[in-house]
Amino acid sequence: STRIAFLALAAMMLAGVAACQRDAGDAEPADPGVTIGPENITVVAVHRIQTGPEISGSLEPDEEATVRAEVQAAVLETYAEPGQRVTKGQVLARLDDSVLREQALSAKSAVGTAQNAADIAQRNLQRSEALINVGAIADRDLEAARNAAMTAQTQLDNATAVYANAQQMLEKTTVRAPFDGVVAARDVTGGDFVSPGGAMFSVVNPATMRLEASVPANALGDVKIGMPVDFSVTGYPGRTFTGHITR
Repeated sequence: STRIAFLALAAMMLAGVAACQRDAGDAEPADPGVTIGPENITVVAVHRIQTGPEISGSLEPDEEATVRAEVQAAVLETYAEPGQRVTKGQVLARLDDSVLREQALSAKSAVGTAQNAADIAQRNLQRSEALINVGAIADRDLEAARNAAMTAQTQLDNATAVYANAQQMLEKTTVRAPFDGVVAARDVTGGDFVSPGGAMFSVVNPATMRLEASVPANALGDVKIGMPVDFSVTGYPGRTFTGHITR
């Protein structure tokens, strides 16, 4: 009986080995994998897509002014040089004001004289109006007093206007910057003689610049108000600036 049991156990082991070999034969071979070289690898990145015509143009300050002389006089001294930053109202130069100052003093004196004449004429008119009520003077005397008062007041108004104009001309001998900015050019120096309209300084505001360029006719449909424009500037290598189309 022991022999029979051993044979039976051996038979079962052989059957198990045969079954394992059969299962191993039926299994699919392992996937060896795929090797990818670096030349077949692409790194995905986010970039902005830009489109539109390429243009070139000139960059100018959006705010610029030529400061001109408003009176005829000699330049006494200048206080600003090209490239210098200035603020609105800052003194750029002074002109000889000796002649205009004399004119202003004369006009002021004329105002005082005219004021005295107007005061006297007004008092005479008031006196005539009081006398006419008691019949002490004739109507023509009252009318003459009224005319004299009106004439004196007109002369006072004229003298006041002349004085105000003389003061304005005197103030124009001090040349000031029209706005905050940078002096782009100085056309005069101390000792020069300027006439009304003569250029003295050029002042620009570099805070806002304007790029003017021509767009090809076939690209007009791609250009809209408000669209961004990227551009580079000569003298600033490696830098890109951005603006928007305004007109």
